[in-house]
Amino acid sequence: MANYIESMPAYYDQSIAGELAYKDYQQKVAMTRDITDAITRNAESINSRIVDAQIATTTAMYNNTQQLDGTLKAGFSNVSRQIGEMSATMSMGFAALNSAVWQSAQAICDRLDTMNDILNNPSLTKTRELYRRAAVNYDKGFYDEAKNDLLEALASNKTDYISWFLLGKTYLFGAGEFSNVIDLDAAVDALKNAVKYITPDARKQDEARVMAAEMCFYLGLAQQTRAMDALHAKNEADCRGYLEQAGSSYSQSWDYSAQMLEARYNRARCKALLGDTPGAIADLEALVLADRNYCIKVCADNDFVGIAAEFAALIKKLKNAAFIPAQKNCERLKTLLAELAALGGKTDATAPAFTGELPYFDVLDYAKDFKRNIPIVEKAVADRKAAIADTNAVGQLLKLRERIAQYQVCIAAGGSHTVGLKTDGRVVAVGENKDGQCNVSGWREIVAVSAGGSHTVGLKSDGTVVAIGNNKDGQCNTRGWSNIVAVSAGGSHTVGLKSDGTVVAVGSGAYGTDNWRNIVAVSAGGSIIGLKSNGTVVSNKGGNNKSEEIDNWCDLVAVQSGYNDIVGLKIDGTVITTGNHCGDTYDWNDIVAVSGGYKSAIGLKVDGTVITNGWYDTQDWRDIVAVSAIHDHAVGLKADGTVVAVNDIGDFGQCNVSGWRGIGPVSKWQIQGKCAYCGGELGGLFTKKCKDCGKEKNY
Repeated sequence: MANYIESMPAYYDQSIAGELAYKDYQQKVAMTRDITDAITRNAESINSRIVDAQIATTTAMYNNTQQLDGTLKAGFSNVSRQIGEMSATMSMGFAALNSAVWQSAQAICDRLDTMNDILNNPSLTKTRELYRRAAVNYDKGFYDEAKNDLLEALASNKTDYISWFLLGKTYLFGAGEFSNVIDLDAAVDALKNAVKYITPDARKQDEARVMAAEMCFYLGLAQQTRAMDALHAKNEADCRGYLEQAGSSYSQSWDYSAQMLEARYNRARCKALLGDTPGAIADLEALVLADRNYCIKVCADNDFVGIAAEFAALIKKLKNAAFIPAQKNCERLKTLLAELAALGGKTDATAPAFTGELPYFDVLDYAKDFKRNIPIVEKAVADRKAAIADTNAVGQLLKLRERIAQYQVCIAAGGSHTVGLKTDGRVVAVGENKDGQCNVSGWREIVAVSAGGSHTVGLKSDGTVVAIGNNKDGQCNTRGWSNIVAVSAGGSHTVGLKSDGTVVAVGSGAYGTDNWRNIVAVSAGGSIIGLKSNGTVVSNKGGNNKSEEIDNWCDLVAVQSGYNDIVGLKIDGTVITTGNHCGDTYDWNDIVAVSGGYKSAIGLKVDGTVITNGWYDTQDWRDIVAVSAIHDHAVGLKADGTVVAVNDIGDFGQCNVSGWRGIGPVSKWQIQGKCAYCGGELGGLFTKKCKDCGKEKNY
C-alpha cells in the first residue's frame, strides 16, 4: 500500500482555499508544518500495518473457498455452500483491513483540518468539525453516528472528497458491536464521488495522486464485493459487470501510483474470474518480478485455480530467463575458483551445484550470490597474482614500469617543439610556434600531454581532451571526446584511448581503429598502433614504418610508433623494432620505457640511465624517469622534476628546457588544490605548506 503521508508542504487546494491568494495561503500553511512532521514520523509504521493487514485479509478472504471454480465460464452450479463461507470470510477480512487503514486516513484528514481552520472559512470550518467528529466515532465503532456527521458535512460542502472517502469506507466496513451500516451500493456511490472530486487535484499534485490511488483501490473493493453478492444471487450478468467495474477501478488506482501493487493484484484476480487469462498473466508477471511474495500469494488464492497451468508456465519462463545469465556467472565463478586454486590461493566463496531443476526462488538466490562472489574471487585472483609477481624479477620489473608509466605522460617531444606537464596540472612548451602549438599556458587540470608534428594534445582529469596547433587535417578536433584515459599525437592525427578499451582518432590517417577492442595503450606516429591486453599489437597499416612487421609481436608491455619505425618493449625488459631503421636493440635489457625517433630508438634503463642506437647523445643523462624522442631531438625527465634535452639537426628552441621545474605526474590532490601527501587543505591554492600534516612541496 502506498504511503501518501510525505514530508512536504500541503498542496494548494483551490476548492478549499477559495479566494485566498496563493502566497498568503502558503504563509498560513507553514503554521501546520509541526503537525505534518508528526504525521510523517508515524506514516511508515502505519503503512506497514496496512500492507500486513491487506495480505492477511486477502489470504483469509479466499482460503476457505476450496474447490470453487476460478472462472465465470464454469457457471454457477454447486457453489452455494462455498458462497456462504466466502461472504463471511470477506466480511471479517474487510473489518480487519479497516481497523488498520483508518489511522492513515485520519492523519491526512487532520492535516487538512488544520489547514482549513487557518483559512478562517466558517463554512469549511463547520464541515471539518463534523468530519473530525465522524472520524472519532468511526474509530470507536459508532458507525451510525459517523455516517450522520459525514452526511451533514457533505450537505455543507458537496465537493469535500475527504468526507466522501470516509463515508465510503463507513458504508463498506461499518459493521461492529453497536451498529451495522454496511451498504455496498452507497459505498460505491460515495467512493465514486471521492474519486470524482479529487481528480482535478490529482492531475496537478503528487500527494493528491497517491490519495486518489487509495480511493480507487477501495472503490474497486466495494465493486468486487458487489460482484460476490451477485455471484451469491446467481446473477451472472451483474457479477460480470461489477467485476469489470472493479477491474477498471483497480487499473485507475495503479495508474495513479505504481506502488499500489495490491491494486494490480486485485485487477489480475478480476481478469482471471472474467476469463481474461492473458491479461491476468501479464499483471501477475509484473507483480512477481516486483515482489516474489506474490508468487506464493497467487498459489494460495483459489481465484487463480482456473489459470494455474498458465501461471506455472509463467514461472517456468521467468526461471529460464533468470537461469541463463546465472549459469554463465556460475561457470565464470568456477573458472575463477579453479584459477585461484592453481595459484595456491584460498577464498570462502564456493560454486554450488546449479542446475535447471532448481525452483525459481533458488535460481534467484543463487544468481544473487554469484554476482556477489565473482568480484570477491576476482580480487583474490588479482591479489594472488600480484603476490607471485612480487617474488620474481619480472614482477619487480613490471612494478617499476607501472611507476615509470606515470612519468612518461609528463614529457613529449614534437616535430620542432617540446611539451612538459607540471605537477599542478599546468603545461609548458617551447620551440617552433608558427601554428600556435606552444600556446598552452592557459591549460589547467591536465594529467597527460603528447606532442605531434605541429600540434599539442592534453588529457584533462575529467577524461576530455584539449588540442592546439596545426589543424589542417582536423587533428585538433577532439572536442566531444569523453571517458579518455590516454592520448597520443602523431604527425597530423590524434588518437585517444577510451576507458572501455576502444579507440577514437581524428586527422589525416585516422582510420581503421573502429573495431579495436581490449586496447590498453595507443601510439600515433607514421601509423596508429594499439597494444592489446594480451600483449599483442594491432595497427592501421598507415605511414612508412612497416607496421605490417609487427603482426607477430607478443608479450609486449609498451609500444611507440615513430615516423619510420616502431619500437616495442617486452615483458622481460628487452626491445624489438621494425626493420633496420632503429638499428640494433638485440642486446638491450632491463629497459622500463622506450621511445622512437626518426631513425633511432631510445630506451630508459632500470638504473635511470638512457641508451640509444642512433644520433642522440644521452650518455651523460642520469636519474631519468621518462624519455621522449621524435625526429631530431630527444628529451628526458629527471626524478627532481627538471628536464634535459639533446638536438641534432635544426634549432627552433625546442631544447630550451633548462629552466623548467616541477615537471611530473599530477595527483588528484594537486588538481583539487590539496596536499600531495595526505590530501589535506593547503594554505592557498597550490601553496607549499599543508594545514594538516605540515609538509611542504613545490607545485
